[in-house]
Amino acid sequence: MAVAAPTWGIWSGSNAGPGDEWVSRLDDLDPEDVERIEVLGGPAAAARYGFGAAAGAIVVTTRRAMGDGLHWSAHASSGAVQQRGSFPWNFDQRGIDRATGAHVDYCGVDNQAWPTCTAIPDSLLRSNALITAAPFRTGLLSRLGASGSAGGELGSIYISTDVTRESGAVRTNDTRRGHVLAHGVIHPLHSLTIGARAGYGRASLAGWRPDDQNIFYSALVSGPDDADGYDISPDTVAMLATARGSARFIFGGTMTWEPARWLRIGGTLGEDRNVWVDDQNPPAYGFGSDVKAWNRASYYEHLQTTRVEASSMWRIGKSLRVIPGIGWDRVESKELGSNLLFNSAFSTTGPAAYSKFARYLRVDGISGRMEVVWRDRLTLTGGVRSEKSWRIDDQEMYPMAGASWALSSESWFPHPGFLDELRVRAAYGEAGQSRRLLHDDEPIVLPIGLYEPSKVHRPGTSETELGLDAAAWHRRLALSITRYGGRSDAEVITLPLSSYTPPVHHPGTIRSSGVEIGISASLVEAGPYRAGLDLAAAFPHTEYRGFPEFLPWRQRMVSGYPVAGYWSAPILGYADLDQDHLISTKGCYYGEFPSRSGCEVTLGEMSYIGPSAPTRELSLRPHIAAHRVTLSALFDYRGGNKLFNATDYFRCPKLCRAGQDRDASPGDQARAAAAALGSVAGFIEDADFWKLRELSLACAMPDAWAAALGAKRLSLELAARNVATWTGYDGPDPEANTADYESPEYTDMFAQPQVRYLLVRVDVAW
Repeated sequence: MAVAAPTWGIWSGSNAGPGDEWVSRLDDLDPEDVERIEVLGGPAAAARYGFGAAAGAIVVTTRRAMGDGLHWSAHASSGAVQQRGSFPWNFDQRGIDRATGAHVDYCGVDNQAWPTCTAIPDSLLRSNALITAAPFRTGLLSRLGASGSAGGELGSIYISTDVTRESGAVRTNDTRRGHVLAHGVIHPLHSLTIGARAGYGRASLAGWRPDDQNIFYSALVSGPDDADGYDISPDTVAMLATARGSARFIFGGTMTWEPARWLRIGGTLGEDRNVWVDDQNPPAYGFGSDVKAWNRASYYEHLQTTRVEASSMWRIGKSLRVIPGIGWDRVESKELGSNLLFNSAFSTTGPAAYSKFARYLRVDGISGRMEVVWRDRLTLTGGVRSEKSWRIDDQEMYPMAGASWALSSESWFPHPGFLDELRVRAAYGEAGQSRRLLHDDEPIVLPIGLYEPSKVHRPGTSETELGLDAAAWHRRLALSITRYGGRSDAEVITLPLSSYTPPVHHPGTIRSSGVEIGISASLVEAGPYRAGLDLAAAFPHTEYRGFPEFLPWRQRMVSGYPVAGYWSAPILGYADLDQDHLISTKGCYYGEFPSRSGCEVTLGEMSYIGPSAPTRELSLRPHIAAHRVTLSALFDYRGGNKLFNATDYFRCPKLCRAGQDRDASPGDQARAAAAALGSVAGFIEDADFWKLRELSLACAMPDAWAAALGAKRLSLELAARNVATWTGYDGPDPEANTADYESPEYTDMFAQPQVRYLLVRVDVAW
């Protein structure tokens, strides 16, 4: 068996997760507390962060006190949550069994072609419980929050709190969140600043199970003959729902000391404690409705970070500035997890099964950095970072280098009247991938005496960037173009058949390249009228080189092809050879690729179908403002990729129209027949789409209205999210993905489509 280990280790948690909505650590962050988010893409930009910065870094700066005096604000929002997306119909062709003369269900295209049954005229049934007996509701979203700050010469403090309640469009989906955050700064000396930050948050999340016992699966695999249109009733599905409770505490301290004008010393200390518990308490089938099965998965993480750094600035003459810096940091991570299964049919006192894991990691890093600036035109940057991982004998060095040159500042550069600035830049960096080969219960069984490898090379990544930045027409137009190319280690571990045989490590690499373009244009600036357009485009490409590996759902890692691309036997053509006006599996054999000449569906050899990740991405944000009113929208485009419509594949040929209705198009019948022969190529579909992601109308109320509340500012906003989708994809949503967001897998298998939000928000500031 081959296991992908690009992040050095694999462990599986309980399948009692809260539906398909995999939780991100960004969910713990209140948008109201965010002052700035900086995305550093790839190691060329994020190399100084070292450990775990292989894919880049997201730097989030939270809000602080707003100047002197007392300031506080409040916000309230409310809205509706609606299920969007169109769902396929289920079909059932009634017929007569040719051998017995009995009435039968599902006398489909293939059965008629062989023939094993004869269709009864005008007896094609269809049903769609998600439409005729919809399990959806109009969910409600409400949010209340307040923040305040006070500042003076001696320091400042900022406090915020927020409470969110959301009932989803499916009745099992409910969310509750609450948090409080405090940040304070004091200045005991003119040259010394000390700060502290603390936060606490709790959340509860309920949702349906991500398997064959969710409401979408139940409706889309039930036949028209099912009484309520569901394979498992919505009431039973609700009992099978999962629940997650989580709590998070964060604390941080900062210190900045400037003992001299040329020297700056800083330090940070951070602690993050995160715990969540998943519960599932359904009835135990086969043992009576009063018998219960209880599944609990728990996880605890304790992360500590410490950093000390010093920087200086030396001026050499009038033209040269040299800015050296050095820093030391430590990251310590402790993770504990357990999974407990209890079934009251077997025991009323103890668990039926229990497992746990523990993981500890400590990484020390020392980094040095030097920046040289010549006449504020040419900037050269260089640095190196050394990291040491404890418990495994390894030490890695990660260099970085960069350059930026303002060409438009040079006297020899031509200066067209429209151009304000032109700058070129280049960067190179290396970083280490986050390693998880430090389990206390390592899943890879090693020979006795070799529990831990004595020396292991940490997988890493490197990237080179070339870019251009320009501003024109009095900076009303800004352009940024970046070309990048990178290389990442992607190791595959082949597990041994015997516990006394060590696993085989197959080194591999992932090469990534692409172009990113950003444009910001101010189109109209005339008094109170303004209009602009922001555009971001990306054209990414990946290529895997290494040991072949099969991923679930017909995805593969094949040398020379994109990462996790789709592979199957392609449909090269089809023909109605027996002139029965049907395309069926007659003359074919399951799993025979390429198909033989007598097969009505011509299948080729197993080959590459297309990439699973987009190769073209585009975002457009137009905005118009007039007086106090601002109208803005966000359009998203993704294209160049495929998506495996496993929902329709699983339903064909028994329930889909192409498998039951002889009047379905020959192409659709060929797709269903190919699926019956083992080829999923017909269901690996183009997933290009345009989406109106967001539409908002904001209005700043007259000052007199705000004064009536004793406030300085009052604003009202109406917003809609996930407004519309334009796509040729046959499934409900071309962005649907059943797999974990950390996985390279892309599969639409009874996944819930995105919901639409309709919101109204009020902001008041004093």
